[in-house]
Amino acid sequence: MPRLFLALLAVQLLACSHDGKFANGVFSNKEARFRIAPVPSGFKLLAIREAGVSFYCAARAATIGVSVTCREADDVPLSALRDHLVFGFTERKQLSEEAISLDGREALVTRLDAKLDGVPIRLTTTVLKKDACVYDFTYAAR
Repeated sequence: MPRLFLALLAVQLLACSHDGKFANGVFSNKEARFRIAPVPSGFKLLAIREAGVSFYCAARAATIGVSVTCREADDVPLSALRDHLVFGFTERKQLSEEAISLDGREALVTRLDAKLDGVPIRLTTTVLKKDACVYDFTYAAR
């Protein structure tokens, strides 16, 4: 599933750009710019925020999100950055964790079951550090 998850997002990191815009598959803000491959059928644009973009599929009750934050994070391990993504989820049970290469850098892919406000959720997160930026990829479904 992690490789499929990453293939669905197929992020190509590009040069710096402007604030929270998403057009023609490219997200850009003042810190970064990246391309997102077409999302699976059934997923519709949910939100464009300053730090990223997300998509929702009602039939799957699932969300895909990509975000970027640029500031020095060289000393922060990928596992700590991942923990930041799942803060607020309860009853977390890690199913797997794998270090992979993504855009020439090490990335951490974690699958887990958890609860959010008592609702069971399956999460797949991928965290990548590149060029003083942290890229977070999240797939969440019931």
